Amino acid sequence: MILSDSMKAIIKLEQINQNGNDFIINKSKDKVFRVGFASNPQKLPFYKVLLPMAYTGFLKPSKKVNKFHKAILLLLPGTGTTFSVAETLCDIAGTFHGRKSKNRGKKRKNDQGLLNMMLPADKMFNAASFPLDLPLNGMSSNAPFELANQRGTQAMIRHAHLVLRQLYPNLPFFIAGRSTGGLAAISYAQHYKDINGVIAVNPPLPDIELLQYTIKYMEDKSEYLDDILNAPGVSL
Repeated sequence: MILSDSMKAIIKLEQINQNGNDFIINKSKDKVFRVGFASNPQKLPFYKVLLPMAYTGFLKPSKKVNKFHKAILLLLPGTGTTFSVAETLCDIAGTFHGRKSKNRGKKRKNDQGLLNMMLPADKMFNAASFPLDLPLNGMSSNAPFELANQRGTQAMIRHAHLVLRQLYPNLPFFIAGRSTGGLAAISYAQHYKDINGVIAVNPPLPDIELLQYTIKYMEDKSEYLDDILNAPGVSL
């Protein structure tokens, strides 16, 4: 049986995940800035952790995980352009992590976080939150194009999950996704049972036949699209 290059990349990552312990983790020196403030960049209290074996990376809060953090939360953004879509989730991650936000408006106090408004004082907790870039976005913009299908995305998320489980083995693990990240979170929870919960925020729910047709169309055109995106003089 002859495997396509796309299947080889996915199978290799799946084998790395199955083998387990020798993951490569690199801390990047790149600073993390708020998306959409190019003229006046705002530095965010996160740093990038690169996962070269999975062609991606996640954002790790500068504030250390401590005894007040009751869980690990992997955040999946919707897909976008080649900038880091994970960075759009920094405010959400910071809220769960216990960081006070400076962007709440004049009528809200710093301690009026999302969890404060949802839970009574005796039920408060923090979740250490890590936004992940999905295939072809941000830290994953150089991933093989073929990884951007359901199986490849699941393998990439699995890799990040296993890395975080090694770093924080004693904390329960949750996965949350927004938009298409919500679909990825649901799909991941259906395939892997070693998570404690899943949250999907505004996941798109298109007609199933249209969704299947779109996925098949994109997979059929993947090599053609890859040639276009990597042609000389083309940049995103």
